[in-house]
Amino acid sequence: MRAAFVSILTVTIASAPAVAGPEFGLRGAYAVANESGTAIGDAFNYLVPLWVDAGWRVNPNLFLGAFVAYGIGLEKDRPRTSGRDIRFGIQAQVNTSLEKRVALWAGLGVGYEFLDVTSSGMTAYGWEFLHAQAGMDISTGTPIRVGPFAAFTVGEFMRETFSGGPSFALGDQLHVYGIFGLRAVLSFD
Repeated sequence: MRAAFVSILTVTIASAPAVAGPEFGLRGAYAVANESGTAIGDAFNYLVPLWVDAGWRVNPNLFLGAFVAYGIGLEKDRPRTSGRDIRFGIQAQVNTSLEKRVALWAGLGVGYEFLDVTSSGMTAYGWEFLHAQAGMDISTGTPIRVGPFAAFTVGEFMRETFSGGPSFALGDQLHVYGIFGLRAVLSFD
């Protein structure tokens, strides 16, 4: 998959006309985590993240930028309590022609993640090794495009701490998110 992405990226950069400018995106989504024994799967039924993208459209087919996502999760055992998941990092996205009414896109990114579970006072943090995402942007006839997206992330919490208590090193506990939602993108090109 990585080789295919690099090939598309290389062809995209070489063949696209020079149009550049800042781009911002806002996403709302529903996220589910695997049941791998990690803090996420143990603590939450699901997360509801708000995701912000900011970066530079290098040309009509390539976006490079950063992201931050803030997710609220309802705890499994205590439905009236919640926690939060914060992810941030860098990403690249390639897309088909933005001149068309519908543009398909795909992207890859890496980042860092913090998870807080309110009821236990537990905080876990670690690397998001990869997120793969894809979607469809539909032109609105303005600089704003909207459409659905899906993303899958793979991460590992490296440490877990408890308020007023010890810190534990974690390892070999990968977790996966499936994230599904809508995004709106504003381009200034």
